This record gives sequence, C-alpha cells and structure tokens, in this order.
Amino acid sequence: MKFKKLLAVILVVVTVFSVSSFAVSAQTTVSSGVAVTATSNYLDEITYRIRLAIVEQLVEATNRQIEALVNQAINHPNPDINKLVATTNALAQATIQVASLLGITVVCEYVPYVIHGQTVYIDPLIVIKR
Repeated sequence: MKFKKLLAVILVVVTVFSVSSFAVSAQTTVSSGVAVTATSNYLDEITYRIRLAIVEQLVEATNRQIEALVNQAINHPNPDINKLVATTNALAQATIQVASLLGITVVCEYVPYVIHGQTVYIDPLIVIKR
C-alpha cells in the first residue's frame, strides 16, 4: 500500500511541475553589432533535480523492499523461489516504469544470493542520471 501511495504522490508532483515549466529568453547585441540570443530554462534544471531526487528515493525504497523479501526467503525453511523472483521483478519493473515517466533511467543490477543452497539472481536497482 505504501508503494502505491508513493507512486501517486510522484505522479502528482510530476504533473504539477510539467505544467508550471516555462522558458526564459534574453537577447543582446555584442560590440561587433551581432545580435546574440540566449535561452535558458531554469525550471527545467529545478524540475530535473526534483525528479531525480524522487526517483532516488523510490529506488532506495524499492531496494529495501527487495532486500527484505530476500532476507525473508533466506530465513524461511522452505521459501518459494519462483514467487520471490516474480515479486522482486514486479517491484523493479514498476519502479523502472515510474522513473521512465519522470525522464530518469533506472536499470536492474542482478546480484546473486544463495538461498538454501540455490543461487538466485535478484534485481536491485541503480539510477542512471540523464
């Protein structure tokens, strides 16, 4: 449930910032008489940093959930490995999709875990800044 609420908050923030974004433009003439125009979008940088911070927090929360599921499986006498892999993959893919909507690339970095003698590759996430 907390994950769904976090996703909803993120989508609201993205919507608000994308609607409020605008460009600032300035024109001047240099000593040689050539007109120079510079366009800067200060809000783009601010919204990018906010989106990046949101994605980093989301990735950290997802990785904590994945780690907790792996620890539960390690401590369980008869863990369902297929369910573990499916659940962690679903969490990772949901986070990757939300990050993509925010314009940030997130990828899986598969890590081997030994669970009751069986090596299982689980997919914690890393953020690729764009």
